[in-house]
Amino acid sequence: PLQSKAGLIAIPDIFGPNSGRIKQDAEAMAKLGYTVVLVDAADGDYPVTLDGVDIPAWLKRNSFEKVAAAHVANAIAYLQEEIGVKSICSYGYCWGAYVGAKQSAMETPSIKGHVSFHPSWNVEQLVNGEGAVEKMTESIRVPQILCAAGNDPPLVSEGGVVEKILKANPAIAKQSNVVNFPDMIHGWVSRGDIDNPATKEAVKKAWHLAREFIQTISPL
Repeated sequence: PLQSKAGLIAIPDIFGPNSGRIKQDAEAMAKLGYTVVLVDAADGDYPVTLDGVDIPAWLKRNSFEKVAAAHVANAIAYLQEEIGVKSICSYGYCWGAYVGAKQSAMETPSIKGHVSFHPSWNVEQLVNGEGAVEKMTESIRVPQILCAAGNDPPLVSEGGVVEKILKANPAIAKQSNVVNFPDMIHGWVSRGDIDNPATKEAVKKAWHLAREFIQTISPL
């Protein structure tokens, strides 16, 4: 809707806004009453497949600092100035989950909370060196939900260093959570085969957690 008191910023994976069910998910959240902006956070620079793609080079070329931050800032400005929303949450998939985490770690994040589906937060280490993920997580100022696949790094899984840092921050500990989906593989929320009953159920569960979190932090 073009009139709503709450906005949502959706940030895609490395394959862009047309990847998997990303547009459908945004439409589903809009039906709840949120004004959703699906952000082209990499300026249209998305591979169709990862075969032969120099992923580290892509990540550095489209880093938060160089490219993605400006697109997220534009989405925030649009929601605040054009739509007049009073609060904004964000959610992202894989690389997009990382972009939202970076936004959450800004001095003035402008978002109330962030959901990470199969979070590629380890990108921060690749772009900014050893220990950078921990440093970023320590700077996070708003609650986080992470839905980690079985083959996601221990860093972003239950009991990992990210969860420990979030839970040690009294301002966000209570509303932050890391949930493992041990039988799922990276990318399942947006690209997993929902003809498979287990995948379908896990997608449903991840979105249930996300909706509950968003509706608590940024109610309509």
